[in-house]
Amino acid sequence: MGAVDNLFAARKSMDEICIVPDKIISVYSLEKHIWADSNSVEARKGRLPEEQTVKEFQIGPVRSFLNDILAKIAAPYKPEKKDHPIGQGYWIQAEFGSGKSHLLSFLAALSLGNEQVWQLVQAKETAAGQGKRESIYQFWEGMRSKSAGAKKGIFVVARTLVGSGGGAVGLSDKGKRLSEYILESVKDQLLIETGKNLSLYPAELLADRFISVDLDRYRKDLKKFLKDPAYFAEDAFEDVEDFIKSIQQNKTPEYKRSAGNKLWRFYNEYLKVQPQIPAENEDILKHVVETILGEGYAGVLLILDEISLFMKDRDEDQRVDDEKTLVVLANRLAKVHNLPIWTVCAAQQAIEAKPGLGVKNIIADDRLKLVPLLQNSKDYYDIVLSRVRKIEHPEYIHNYYLHYSNQFTWPKSIGEDEFTHFFPFHKPALEVLRDITHELTTARSAIHFMHQTLKHQIKNKGRELIRLWELFDETMEYEEDPSGTYAGLVAIKTKRESEYRAYVICRNHIEGLTKGTLKVHRDKAIRTVQTLFLYHIAHKMKGLNGEEIANAVMIERQPDATPEENIQHYESLAESLKSELPQIVEIFDDAKISHYRLEPVVMGIDPNREFQKARDEAEGNEATQNWARERLLALDDWTVKTRHMNINLAGDHKSLFYDIAPFAGPDGIAPLPSIATTMEVKWLGRQILGTIAMRDFTQMVAS
Repeated sequence: MGAVDNLFAARKSMDEICIVPDKIISVYSLEKHIWADSNSVEARKGRLPEEQTVKEFQIGPVRSFLNDILAKIAAPYKPEKKDHPIGQGYWIQAEFGSGKSHLLSFLAALSLGNEQVWQLVQAKETAAGQGKRESIYQFWEGMRSKSAGAKKGIFVVARTLVGSGGGAVGLSDKGKRLSEYILESVKDQLLIETGKNLSLYPAELLADRFISVDLDRYRKDLKKFLKDPAYFAEDAFEDVEDFIKSIQQNKTPEYKRSAGNKLWRFYNEYLKVQPQIPAENEDILKHVVETILGEGYAGVLLILDEISLFMKDRDEDQRVDDEKTLVVLANRLAKVHNLPIWTVCAAQQAIEAKPGLGVKNIIADDRLKLVPLLQNSKDYYDIVLSRVRKIEHPEYIHNYYLHYSNQFTWPKSIGEDEFTHFFPFHKPALEVLRDITHELTTARSAIHFMHQTLKHQIKNKGRELIRLWELFDETMEYEEDPSGTYAGLVAIKTKRESEYRAYVICRNHIEGLTKGTLKVHRDKAIRTVQTLFLYHIAHKMKGLNGEEIANAVMIERQPDATPEENIQHYESLAESLKSELPQIVEIFDDAKISHYRLEPVVMGIDPNREFQKARDEAEGNEATQNWARERLLALDDWTVKTRHMNINLAGDHKSLFYDIAPFAGPDGIAPLPSIATTMEVKWLGRQILGTIAMRDFTQMVAS
């Protein structure tokens, strides 16, 4: 075995194989990852994208969607060609944490038209060997043309809608229309980029609203506003009566537009209110896009994140209005009016289909095109693995494969290529981790666990694969506020408190043992319980057999143990855990093979389990069997006293030898010697008097 041992010793440490980033961004609120410096005003004003968002993004799994939308955004816009519109809507659907927000941030950052981030894309795709025809970098020239000359590029506006909808408890604005949230975001971004507080309502609507609704209420305020030097030069002062009369007489369209713009500033800046105008969404939103184009922008990219959560608890009227707004944006504006607007909605779930509403109303290629993310599990693992480590020396992985193949069965079952692909992680561990993080936020929390554990391994120059139990502490302690979805911090340790408490009881019991198999193999026993616990909260309830436990824990019985020896070792360990801990239960599959799982909720004491435990212990202990035999030989009565009653467990049964058998005292104390008794019996018509006693011949011979 010397040569083999030397081969094992040749395994390079993790720090010699992997490169791990110091920090990994997690996109919780997409606005914070579009513009540089965490969405700073200066970056938004200068249209400066966040480069880290682009550097860390994995293009491959979503290349099809990016090619689709970027081809449309980069295409030349010809207003007269209504039969070939370039606008489009998208409904991106995937579970929590699957990368939706990061994708939206990446798309928005590219749409800002910054050459430096597009060069980052080119470098990423060149390094990946991506051909030009499929590369998204092919759209850079089209994007650059959008900023040529007097054009300002694509106007990007993003809104995360969590906490804004009807289900948001305690919010005073929960009754707002979806279009109003959009208008707020557009207004803020336009003000930052252009320095102008542009009217987002058609001028005639504002003018008509003031005359018909607000004239009496705000006449005095308007009088002061029209002559306020903070808003107008002295030669631009206007008398309120002339202003009102000119609107009522509908002097000229130009004057009414001018009046409407003044009224917008009056409402928005002077009164600091948002006018509520009962108008069709289509008229207002069409005006918004035309206003943005009039400022020199080449198109509008509107991104709405967490929209399904926003709409989930809205009342029926709100939902109808929200869906109409989405249809207006994606169909009426983009397809019918041929405006260059691209609406991208991100959702965790499909909108419930209701008669005339929901998915049938908004999901379609000519409305919101459905884009399901990460339907292929390979895409998920490619993302998380590439984000947490870069393999610098893949040639060093072969020795790891040899080492684990000689002690466990799983490496040969998946093959060396897949072993290398997942290195230094155990693939089933990541599968369990993914299921666990459905409780949190899937990819982003899984990446955190993997990153922190691998950093620790590299710091300590580890030479072992990262097994599921090594992710245990990170999994239990991790806390996050997932996209603002929940009001408090989320952690497995607190969210699954009763199960975690059951695990702690198991761990403390094992650590307190003073003898037996679990004492000798304490660490492996605790790692096994941790593994079964994580399988339990991942909702993998079928349990693990001895081979699966060995492959999951991966601590060998001896350095030179074979796979068969390790499997037998963990089968024995699982049996000991089952006997010692009521939380570990044994179940059988169709082939009658034992599987073990954690069952955290144990209601009181199970008499059958306690009896079986005592019987198993007695069957393996000869001294206990001798003590029991001596006690039964001397059985007279078996009185048990409690606070409520005294009970004779022997009932009417007595041993034939109770008056001569040696009394078996408590465990560990030698029995008292037998007492000889005189007995008279009648034999062949004669009375015989004699002595009767009980003797242990084996003890007599030994003495």
